[in-house]
Amino acid sequence: MQQYYFYRNGSCSIGDTNGLILYAGLLDNNAPLNCYVWNKFDKPIVNSNSIYGGAWYHSSLLVPNPSNDSMLYLFTIGVAVGEQLGLYYSTINYKINNDSGIVLQKNIQLSNYPEFDALMG
Repeated sequence: MQQYYFYRNGSCSIGDTNGLILYAGLLDNNAPLNCYVWNKFDKPIVNSNSIYGGAWYHSSLLVPNPSNDSMLYLFTIGVAVGEQLGLYYSTINYKINNDSGIVLQKNIQLSNYPEFDALMG
């Protein structure tokens, strides 16, 4: 049976000419308020749990690494009390593990200030 995920806010996705690569978001009614990442097979990618942020309208953004076509950056923000406040990024190799992906680094803090709900591509 197909598993469907429902997102509260902060979802984002990235694709190419072949279709979907990855998507990220906050699971509905999930606690703590953290972002999670799934691959094109609708499976959670390795080490993708507990990424800070992702609980607001525009609070996550996937960006390709211009120097490596296998790598993506996931930027997330913590906006409210109860979250890890600030701007964070995580690095993802989406081609490793038979295109299933892996989060190589996560929750690298760029700022510790409460951010605005405005990550947009």
